[in-house]
Amino acid sequence: MTSVALELGGSAGAVVASRLSDIPEWKVLLLEAGPDEPPGADVPSMVAMFLGTDIDWQYQTTNEMNACLSTGGSCSWPRGKNLGGTSVHNGMMYNRGHAKDFDNWAAMGNPGWSWRDVLPYFMCSENNTEIHRVGRKYHSTGGLLTVERFPWKPAIADDILAAAAERGYPISEDLNGDQFIGFTVAQTTSKSGVRVSSASAFLRPVRHRRNLHISLNATATKIIIENNKATGVQFYQDGELRVARATKEVIASGGAVNSPQLLLLSGIGPKEHLRAVNVTVVKDLPGRLLLANNNPLAKPIIWGNYLSDPMDVTILVEGIEIALSLANTSAMAKYNMTLNNAPLAACSQYPLMSKNYWACAVRQDTGPENHQAGSCKMGPINDPMAVVDNRLRVYGIRNLRVADASIMPQVTSSNTAAPSMMIGEKAAAYIKSDWGVAGTQWYGKEPCSMWKHNHNHHHWRYQ
Repeated sequence: MTSVALELGGSAGAVVASRLSDIPEWKVLLLEAGPDEPPGADVPSMVAMFLGTDIDWQYQTTNEMNACLSTGGSCSWPRGKNLGGTSVHNGMMYNRGHAKDFDNWAAMGNPGWSWRDVLPYFMCSENNTEIHRVGRKYHSTGGLLTVERFPWKPAIADDILAAAAERGYPISEDLNGDQFIGFTVAQTTSKSGVRVSSASAFLRPVRHRRNLHISLNATATKIIIENNKATGVQFYQDGELRVARATKEVIASGGAVNSPQLLLLSGIGPKEHLRAVNVTVVKDLPGRLLLANNNPLAKPIIWGNYLSDPMDVTILVEGIEIALSLANTSAMAKYNMTLNNAPLAACSQYPLMSKNYWACAVRQDTGPENHQAGSCKMGPINDPMAVVDNRLRVYGIRNLRVADASIMPQVTSSNTAAPSMMIGEKAAAYIKSDWGVAGTQWYGKEPCSMWKHNHNHHHWRYQ
């Protein structure tokens, strides 16, 4: 099979494949290691039902010295192994991050990634059903990704907001708006209370396109690189190894674990490590994830290095104390709440509820938020840790890009689903621009008024 663009799964991958298939002359192949999202996944209350199943990669970190100590220094990293990636499993929070997050990305040597640059991509994806409440300064309608507040809200939600106000914390109508700090009832990627994954948002509406092929249960094992140019992908499907060729580009969108793993299996990574696991070195580049061996189906070695910075523990303990203080407000008094945590034997040397006790407890029972990022860092060529440039091209390898949370130079101060989809939007725009293709189709939604296509330089420009 030969495709113009060969795209490899995940939350951002659904966006990239959808947008590239806007071009009728381009054949797009999306390889997904798992199946389609299963029935039931779109029911929000079943959010944890698929953890530990065949559609969860079930990754575990190793050798944690300061966290997850009650489980032998191994933290759980569930990741979605299905079309749409972890957007099928997450809490659906639609949080973009702080404007300074993206301005910092740009300041680190990544032009085109400031808040001013990325906001239009967030907005062009968005169909915000509460535009009357959140306004059009930062939000939009008519996009493929429906954003809303859940239609149902328990009474305790308003009491928690009242408790927060009682404690002096600000209440925000929109954490993606001007007041991005405070308590709120969050908006989610859902439609009438039903989950909207990146696959259901971006792929289902275009599933009948003849130039878009989605291959399920197809695990990419190696990117084929010839003369420092990506020309295809080897993948495992139905018990055999197969090859798909790409005439234009290969895009890895497997997420913060699978994308670096695939690069390593393809010979792109630290040369000493690659030689140690008997993988032929194609390009010596940095990256903290390690291969256990050269078996493409083996899980990689992951070290999260959680809570190695004492400041992280201090902030967690402060968060615990804030949460406990909310229970002691007049707004929450009617619930008569009591802490039901049994004292941890491993922390029994500290007075219960003391700062030292909680500092010990968070190291014992650590719950990662699973916003993994940064393993294929975006940065300028003089950044010794950079894997991709500001247009998401892998250094030293032509026609190969990475488009997912792994490229984040710093993780956003928010949930990562919305930024990952924005990265997918920008990746598709860069690819179209670099191949001299004009604007994006936006599925009946007119191109955002803030965009103007510069035909001389083939790039989008903010007006």
